[in-house]
Amino acid sequence: MKNKLANLRSVAPARKNVILPALLPPVALFVLGMLLCASMLAATDTEGIYWWPYSVSFWLIVHQVPFYGIGPTGYLTVVGLLPLLPTIGYIALLALAARTFTSDERPEDTQLYAAIAIITPLLIALLSWVTLRASASEIFVQAPSPIALFGFVLGTTLIGLFAGLRSRTLHIIPYAKETFPSWGTEGFRIVGRLAALLLFFGSVAAFVSLLVHWDLLGDVLMYGTTAAGILSFGFLTLLYLPNMAIAGAIILSGGGLRIGTTHASLYSTNISELPALPAFAALPQGEAQWWWLLFLVVPIISTILATKDVHGETFPDRIKAILFSAITTASLFALGAWVAGGSIGVMGRVSMSEALIGLVLAVWILVIGTATVFSTAGPHAESWDTYRKRRAAQRKADRAAAAEETSAAEETPDVEEAEEGRSNGRSSG
Repeated sequence: MKNKLANLRSVAPARKNVILPALLPPVALFVLGMLLCASMLAATDTEGIYWWPYSVSFWLIVHQVPFYGIGPTGYLTVVGLLPLLPTIGYIALLALAARTFTSDERPEDTQLYAAIAIITPLLIALLSWVTLRASASEIFVQAPSPIALFGFVLGTTLIGLFAGLRSRTLHIIPYAKETFPSWGTEGFRIVGRLAALLLFFGSVAAFVSLLVHWDLLGDVLMYGTTAAGILSFGFLTLLYLPNMAIAGAIILSGGGLRIGTTHASLYSTNISELPALPAFAALPQGEAQWWWLLFLVVPIISTILATKDVHGETFPDRIKAILFSAITTASLFALGAWVAGGSIGVMGRVSMSEALIGLVLAVWILVIGTATVFSTAGPHAESWDTYRKRRAAQRKADRAAAAEETSAAEETPDVEEAEEGRSNGRSSG
């Protein structure tokens, strides 16, 4: 009994060091939303009845849950085109906490941390939905779809959690292997490099486009009418910078952006009506020019740089890394394009060629990556020629071993007959 109590006392501090950090990110975000909304209501002299719905909505918007509200026309309006910068910041906080407060030495602590980190935001989401549902008849803010609510909250949480745990994710997956395969790690490295390159080029393109369309940007900012309104529009533009970078990367890679009848790409543009958001000033204006097609070299150059040195203990591992990175890149960019867009009230949905961009990038990785694997080698990368010679030597060794086993099996009956003959001779004597 004393030994059990001693064990409990030794385990309790470790558990506490896991439980509190797992609770911190979602709870801290909720408290931050409450403080910001209280300050906003005090500054605008708004009724206090909106404080809780606004606080809840802030927390949900950071998780990319579409905002539901009764618009000026009296109909339900859905706004799903939400800024990604707060979401990325929150995911980074989740990843930092998971990486800091878990370890490879204690898988049970990692499992407990993951369980609390997943359950806590889901409980907050449930509380948010219930309270918004209860107050729907009194305010214009409405409860979102339960599927969208729990789906986005769970998805955001898992992305941050897995980004922080990395290989420790295997501790929370039933029947998973103890280590992640080397080709999977290499595949993730390729995906990270390609995503960083494309987002860099997309950010540069968006920034240059804003400078070129400075007059249009100024006109949109003037919709703020007052100095505070103009500053608010400018701050809103900063929050949408990741959305702009993703849109720029997609357009440079051969995709496009569409809002109702409005569309923009390297092939054609038709800008008829745009939302009053400064970020849309970065879209290509006017007729598409033939030289715009030169920007299609961006995904090719990015893929070459991302796959220039594919590591792997064996040649098949390098091929597996390419296949894994192609599938992961297609999924990542399709998901990113879908999240970066979204509904925007009566104007419809902002879509960014989700399926097309995933397919295009996957093809480039398969073509260029496979060519790189076949044509390069290094200290940590087995070449095709080395692999072919190694396999030939292995097959030769296997045939020799098989022949030796066959010869040994043929000699065994002769030995047995000789032994039997000697035994019979001794019996006769």
